[in-house]
Amino acid sequence: MYNTLVLGGGVAGNLLVEKLSLINSQLNIIGFVDDNNIKAIGTIQDIPKLIEKHHIQKIVIAIPSERGKLIRKILLILSEYSEIELLILPRTTEIVVGEHVSAEDLRNLELHDLVGEHIDKSLQKEISSKIQGENILITGGGGSIGSELSKQILLASPKKLIIVDFCEYNLFKLEQSLKRISELTKNTEIKYVLGNVNNIPLIETLLKSNKIHTICHASAYKHVPLVESNVYEGVLNNAFSTFNLAMLAKQCDVKNFILISTDKAVRPYNIMGKTKKLAELAVELVFKNSVNHNFAIVRFGNVFNSSGSAVELFLSQLNTGNTITITDPQMTRFFMTIPEAVQLVLQAGIVASKNSIYMLKMGDPVNIMELAKCIAVLKHNKLSDIKFEITGKRSGEKIHEELFDNSTETIEESIHPRIFKINHQSHTSPDNILNELTNLFDNLDSYEIQNHSSTGQQILINQIDKIISLCH
Repeated sequence: MYNTLVLGGGVAGNLLVEKLSLINSQLNIIGFVDDNNIKAIGTIQDIPKLIEKHHIQKIVIAIPSERGKLIRKILLILSEYSEIELLILPRTTEIVVGEHVSAEDLRNLELHDLVGEHIDKSLQKEISSKIQGENILITGGGGSIGSELSKQILLASPKKLIIVDFCEYNLFKLEQSLKRISELTKNTEIKYVLGNVNNIPLIETLLKSNKIHTICHASAYKHVPLVESNVYEGVLNNAFSTFNLAMLAKQCDVKNFILISTDKAVRPYNIMGKTKKLAELAVELVFKNSVNHNFAIVRFGNVFNSSGSAVELFLSQLNTGNTITITDPQMTRFFMTIPEAVQLVLQAGIVASKNSIYMLKMGDPVNIMELAKCIAVLKHNKLSDIKFEITGKRSGEKIHEELFDNSTETIEESIHPRIFKINHQSHTSPDNILNELTNLFDNLDSYEIQNHSSTGQQILINQIDKIISLCH
């Protein structure tokens, strides 16, 4: 028998205790911990003394609607109790509604539990009805966002799903992961296309031969320091490809165009953010005043534990030693889990009103130092054994991210409580901005820019800054 505390004295917690007693579980429930329940034996802050008093071995978090902030708070309280096993109920309301909570519902605490909020799936049926039977093309399908888009869209049973990625390994991994889902959706034809979005003949052929109805454009370079030192490639891959794809979509009569954007496009401070701002402009201007096409640009912050993220770095550092590097202890970021972000992207792009930029409500910003500490504790380290090295803010980094520019943009509510529509105001005519953008792309392959010299890089940066300044 394991002495166990149950965190949460609500419906889920009570159901869990009741079921555990019926099935004679190995969990010996000592009592509830709850800040708002008079029947609890203590509050969250009392957990350390309850561990000592009752020799606690396991803690069950039985608050299915809560994540993120609460989980991080608990881990920091347990920073010196690496031997305690943390279990959690799934992030769902069905286990309470169906009244079938049991020990089988419990699982170990995982990384993605550190962030994120409740996902409202009230529009799921409407999304599925608009995807079912349609032909969908996803660019960057092998990436963190693209692969989850592929999974969620495939579950809605489109007629055709065309997935494009230039990385052979990523495309191979995606094909393997979709095999199980494809067995459930046998009526969907899936094509895995190895290719670059800037291969215009390839993309044009795919759009025409497959009569694509919706494009989800998730292909982009995202690592700030790398794009900072490779300006030409950043513009080529993030902005120029988006412009070409939007133009082809319009020519080939693709009805819906969804661009995955980022908070770094807001008052862009680094080259990556500036290239994504150009991508947003390209989509807006190409489809301007079009009555036969719809576009949705969806901005959100960092996707938690995506490839090459800070989380991945922290995990690698913990595996090889006891030192974690932090650029700045004051730095904060918005985070979403990948499934959470993609679900909201589809709700914004498929269901919300069209021809707009959308901002996803990311929840509260997360302090990166706090996050690193929680990851260390989650991986069964005592916080006192971990060293934190402050390396200094890198080139192009902001201390705090923004999701909209309050100097030129306003937000309004949409049909979903976590999706806001952004209204943009500019004193420059759209035609002038489009002319400057087209001129930039027409001259992108000039020798001065392409040769990666400091002079060429600066020429390109000056042109980008000029275009972005026109938007204010």
